[in-house]
Amino acid sequence: GYITNLGLEEVNINILSLNAGSHTYYVGGVAGYNNGIISNSYVVGKIKVGNTPYVYAGGIVGYGSGQYEEVYTKGEIIVNAKYQVYAGGIVGQTGNSNIKNVYSTMDVITSALEHSYVGGLVGYLYGNSQMNGAYYIGNQEHTGNGYIGSLIGYFERSELKNSYTEGDFLVGRIYESKVLKT
Repeated sequence: GYITNLGLEEVNINILSLNAGSHTYYVGGVAGYNNGIISNSYVVGKIKVGNTPYVYAGGIVGYGSGQYEEVYTKGEIIVNAKYQVYAGGIVGQTGNSNIKNVYSTMDVITSALEHSYVGGLVGYLYGNSQMNGAYYIGNQEHTGNGYIGSLIGYFERSELKNSYTEGDFLVGRIYESKVLKT
């Protein structure tokens, strides 16, 4: 699919799971799951997910691959997962993606019992992805174990360049990736 020139304001997504199973939740301001192109779009608001077993949450998209260009988010993401959380101001987890000219000022507040992946922009970025021209200015808080980065939580086999953050850790964990001109 292809989404362009979409602006969402006063977004208020509030999910409370009553199911004790092992379900996975995909939550995003624009889409829970994406394999297409999202450009010239933004989300302003609040995404809150609680009592869920596994969560992929992002200001734009929760999970998927694709292209994100000229997008931004403002507001906050709050996730309280039972086991694992993948969360980011732009996307929770993405692979084989091209992320260009994006920014977020979303506060990302998460907790989980197992290992988590949390970034100001992307929680888990992998699979020959490229991020170019990105910045994050916001607050992050995480309770539990995990990889937490001001831009990217876990960064695997990808490339980051021309990006900026005021946070202490650009990336929580780097595996076979390149960071250029940040």
